[in-house]
Amino acid sequence: MGMQVLAIDMGTTKEEHCKKLGADFFVDACNSELVKHIIEITKGGPHGMINVATATKPIEDAMLYVRKRGTIVAVGLPKNPNFTANSYILVQRGITLKGSFIGNRKDMDEVIQFFARGLIDVPIEIHGLSELPKLLKRLQKNEVQGRLVVDTSK
Repeated sequence: MGMQVLAIDMGTTKEEHCKKLGADFFVDACNSELVKHIIEITKGGPHGMINVATATKPIEDAMLYVRKRGTIVAVGLPKNPNFTANSYILVQRGITLKGSFIGNRKDMDEVIQFFARGLIDVPIEIHGLSELPKLLKRLQKNEVQGRLVVDTSK
């Protein structure tokens, strides 16, 4: 779509994965100077941020690095849905904070067209239900790239 994409995730294996999927830049979320690093890479902060993480800290961090009049979209659903928002920062910098649960028919048509053109490549692993404990451990260790599908017939 002509945008430069910065992916933020945890771990060096995720960098290769994110760049393979089209990210122009990658920042490890464990970086102690995450906010500063993102502002430097994007020359003033990104115009927008889409949070798909199931945690609130990425949204709180985004309020510090998104540029003036930037937009933060929360899509991920954390266990604890409450996060801290500094209203002074939101107002002073004109940041838009919004949530999105699902898209509409037009959005779905666009996604299908992207997929048909080969622009979406999400690794999928299919496992049997008997492997669930092992899969949960991998998720906890942040070792999963893409999506895990549990086949209940196995």
